[in-house]
Amino acid sequence: MQIYRPISLYDRRPNFNFKDVKRGLQCTECGLEINVICDKTKAIVCKGCLKRMKKVELIRDNLIELEVLLNRPITTKDAHRWVGRELRHTTKRVLEKYFNKVDDRYYYFEKYYNKL
Repeated sequence: MQIYRPISLYDRRPNFNFKDVKRGLQCTECGLEINVICDKTKAIVCKGCLKRMKKVELIRDNLIELEVLLNRPITTKDAHRWVGRELRHTTKRVLEKYFNKVDDRYYYFEKYYNKL
């Protein structure tokens, strides 16, 4: 028997045109676009709010947001388009470490779906 749960406004995705959404990495605190130069540093500091975060965590959080926006599991190609080709190796490592793989092509963040 399934328990009835009323539909909340928070459960619905807003209507938007995905082409209008700005690609790239954004700070999780202030939303400012972060330009990451491909270098050996592991930490990044946002110029807007001065929050210090690891590059891997920043990419992970932005890929989770991409998955929520698309409302489906993401592909490696989607991730590279969103984050940028400069960080493709780091992006691939993040996908393999934090996301679950389906059908050798799609990745999804399981912890997000467990909260729903």
